[in-house]
Amino acid sequence: MYRLARGLFVDLRPDGPRVWVPSRRALIPLDVDSLALATRFGDGSSIDDAAEAAGLEADAALHEVVEALATGGVLEPADAPVASIAPGEPVQARVAAVADRLATRHAAGGVFAADATFDDRDVVFVGFDPALQAGASPSLDVMIGALEDALARARPVVYMLDNLDMGGAPASELAGPRGMGALYATMARLSGRVPQIAVVTRTLSRPMSFLPALTDVVIMSEGARVHLGDPAAVREFTGREIDGDELGGVTLHATRTGLCDVRCETPADALVAARAAIRWLLRTPLPAQAPAEPLVEVPDDLSTAFSMRAFVRGIVDGGELLELKAQFAPELATMFARLDGRVIGIIANDSDQLGGIITADAARKASRFLSLCDAHGIPFVALADTPGFQIGPVSERRAIVAEGARLFTTLAEAAVPHVTVVVRKAHTAGLYAMGGPGFAPHAVLALPAASIGILGERAVIAGAGALEKALDEHDRDRLRGYMRAARPDPRALVDEVVAADQLRAALVTRFAAMQPSRRQHAVYPL
Repeated sequence: MYRLARGLFVDLRPDGPRVWVPSRRALIPLDVDSLALATRFGDGSSIDDAAEAAGLEADAALHEVVEALATGGVLEPADAPVASIAPGEPVQARVAAVADRLATRHAAGGVFAADATFDDRDVVFVGFDPALQAGASPSLDVMIGALEDALARARPVVYMLDNLDMGGAPASELAGPRGMGALYATMARLSGRVPQIAVVTRTLSRPMSFLPALTDVVIMSEGARVHLGDPAAVREFTGREIDGDELGGVTLHATRTGLCDVRCETPADALVAARAAIRWLLRTPLPAQAPAEPLVEVPDDLSTAFSMRAFVRGIVDGGELLELKAQFAPELATMFARLDGRVIGIIANDSDQLGGIITADAARKASRFLSLCDAHGIPFVALADTPGFQIGPVSERRAIVAEGARLFTTLAEAAVPHVTVVVRKAHTAGLYAMGGPGFAPHAVLALPAASIGILGERAVIAGAGALEKALDEHDRDRLRGYMRAARPDPRALVDEVVAADQLRAALVTRFAAMQPSRRQHAVYPL
């Protein structure tokens, strides 16, 4: 991080420079590539023109930034700790980096609460700041009081969860009516009523490890850890030596447990992600945009894998798109996007991953995401391309039946409108897992070549798989043709058959006609 004139800072990242301007919305990163190029190559546009196009004010400080970047001027290292927004520095400084306004309310023993403004929305920040502890005994009453106030005023909450030494707190206070139990209960009462975002940048252990799991969206930066027992406790009670990252690092929670929703490189990135997550959960609309990418062609062959994530990007509005738990159960994608400017949720089978089959983890992931959408009044679309639920001993041991039943319950109880689209196939109970007929969808749509049925194609003929292996190529093609002909006609099972290039327009029309609805309930942890 380097300091320029007038209190500006430049971070020379591998993907290009970022400028932080304290005078505008605190320390907000600005992409100045276009401004620098205009200066460097003299293409006829002025810095003021480029700044206006980017929605910035081209004042003297911005001119100095551009000139320094364009001419290779000398940059002095920054000595202001707030500029780097790194772990271990004051949390309030990090919050100020992405807040429009920040006013500290109270801090005691490393526990702080503050009011902030994001995009003209009042937000409550609570959390731990070891820099404020200075040997004092932490008091959770500061945090609990701020959460009760957030519930009363219906304000989103962002939790800044650095590690905090609770050793100085009296055991009677931690176990008392304003202790850990009260903190857990208060967070649970907020669930589904106001958005709750957790930002984990260091290590949470012992009783603090439950906190992120009680929120709606968990954002972890590299190096963050969440584990109930720390490595020392594991060694003492089990005799096993284990590294903290292996025990509860960000990779574990992003890929295996599903606790981590959004994985970020730095604490600064995590705070920017938290700001974006609040926009999504508050259903902040934006002007409609055309899709950022062309529509992906859907293969006719049901066994040919293709990227449903790429297909989604060809349908929804360009710009922001937030996928949650992208590395956990990737065979099913869960994401927020906008359609004609409106926020929607999306669940989608991705045949690029395990053929799009619904595993126990995928069912858990879908159930949690749909519960989140329902609690916050976000309508959703289900894009189906699945052969159904995974079978076999491993799947049974992971409680596939119970997880499927939980998903069915979540779908049946959802009050928000939803549309199911059979993109290519919805076989066996996968048709129901994706909110098909029987779960009161606003509509069931299908692409023209879609295959729908409670039986998979091979189930039409007993032993079809063995027959395929025994037949020669000619007879094998005849068998496959027979199985395709035996598919149910999707027109008898859906409300509308839509060409792929007309799907966006059909969804926009249907979502625009929906009446907003919401059933207030808690969002149960994964």
